[in-house]
Amino acid sequence: MTPKQAQVYVDGFYAGVASDFDGIFKRLHLTPGGHAITLYLEGYRTVTQDVYVRPDSTFKLNEKMERLSAGLTSEPPPLPVTRPARLAGRPRQG
Repeated sequence: MTPKQAQVYVDGFYAGVASDFDGIFKRLHLTPGGHAITLYLEGYRTVTQDVYVRPDSTFKLNEKMERLSAGLTSEPPPLPVTRPARLAGRPRQG
């Protein structure tokens, strides 16, 4: 991913900068399932890509962010995605 100082968000939560995840021992580990990965850097077009992560698999995200023209501003990074708790509303047993 370039530029290397782009901020990386997963489902709206900050995960680090692109250079944190650019090597064989420097990966972004995600739970299996669908995720929205967003790259943000002021002065560049914000990129969001929906991915589906399979168990025990690896994929490489190759994105080159586009520099914005003078006078344009970057779309802000996303807000975290909230998910309902699995046990919310269930009566306690025991």
